[in-house]
Amino acid sequence: YEIVGFDVEPGDAIFFSAWIIHGSPANESRERRVALSTRWLGDDATWYPHPGCDPTVTQDDTTAAPGAYPADDARFPLVYGAAAR
Repeated sequence: YEIVGFDVEPGDAIFFSAWIIHGSPANESRERRVALSTRWLGDDATWYPHPGCDPTVTQDDTTAAPGAYPADDARFPLVYGAAAR
């Protein structure tokens, strides 16, 4: 696989799938590194907790029912809704 790198400056942002192996070199400055991780779901997504999945949200953390769309839950807020056609 081709290894790709990006020269970024403070204030820049990059977006990629969490399934991509990723990382960054050590922060050797005296400033703190700030990062934000978000996850976006399509309207066809379902909540499917299982062994080996992302442990940042577990069934104990959500009211979403396994197999159902995780709507109306604080862990999965609606950010954007397309207008009905």
